Amino acid sequence: MGFTQEEIAQGNYLVTGATGRTGSIVVRKLRDAGATVRALVHTTRPDEPLSGVEYVTGGYEDTDSLAAACQGIDWVIACVGAQSAARGLHLIEAVEYQGTVNLTEAASASGVKHMALISVRGADTRWSFYPVYPAKARADQHLLDAPVAGTVFRPGGMIDTGGDLARRMAQTVRSGGAVTIYGSPDQAMVFIFLDELADYLIHAHLERRAYNDTFVLGGPGNMTRAEYWKTFQDHLGVIPNVRYLPVEDIVALRETAEKEQNWPLAHQLAREEIGGRATSPAPPMDVYGRLFGVTQRDFRQWLIGVLRDVRQTAE
Repeated sequence: MGFTQEEIAQGNYLVTGATGRTGSIVVRKLRDAGATVRALVHTTRPDEPLSGVEYVTGGYEDTDSLAAACQGIDWVIACVGAQSAARGLHLIEAVEYQGTVNLTEAASASGVKHMALISVRGADTRWSFYPVYPAKARADQHLLDAPVAGTVFRPGGMIDTGGDLARRMAQTVRSGGAVTIYGSPDQAMVFIFLDELADYLIHAHLERRAYNDTFVLGGPGNMTRAEYWKTFQDHLGVIPNVRYLPVEDIVALRETAEKEQNWPLAHQLAREEIGGRATSPAPPMDVYGRLFGVTQRDFRQWLIGVLRDVRQTAE
């Protein structure tokens, strides 16, 4: 049973990362539910601001702006992502850890009742070669230990319903392009749609059993790597040119990128390495969906629909 628009609209919300992929969806959903929404933006208002939304300027490094943004707020939804990973090591600690700590402290000091936080699947202090994940793990724990009640969400791959990524993969398969994957074909692939992630974030404060806890998010119909590529074969009529390599093979590539200070490539390879070393199964989304009142699409069926459309368009 889902939560009603009237329940969602109760209280005042602050959304950080409000112009990002997930944050912008959260802001729109809250506004459409009739909620009072304050959107924290880093520099200026968006080109097309939503009517009925209060936009305020601030940043995670500016504690005064965070304190001001949290005044009179009941619910904080933190949607700042890991863009700092591609912009340099110096921003990772400042944004992914200290920035989230600053927001958590501001929320606690202002009497905010609950804070929902986007983290990342696989956040763990042991991944020292990809500092975003340890920074996020530490920030997650800081929220769980803080005076303000908190719920941490660790989503897998975040995708939109347009299917751009799946369509690009379909074109690669149809053209015979090679796909290299580090790790095992039996590993779980975990995706979640952005609009459904937004619902989890919005509903989190309404479910008190979820307070001070962490949830890994994926979606119904998630599959193993082998099942994923077999679906492309079944519905495109082409055998994908996929090869699986030992995850150890990526280490030298990553270390070379690090020496050259090619951080976007180094962090891309680091994410692939962590994915290749992952051993966790897909999360129990049937349980989570009931807990948070979120109805999710079946990823497998959605993917089949995208691939059928690609094939029909090509024919």
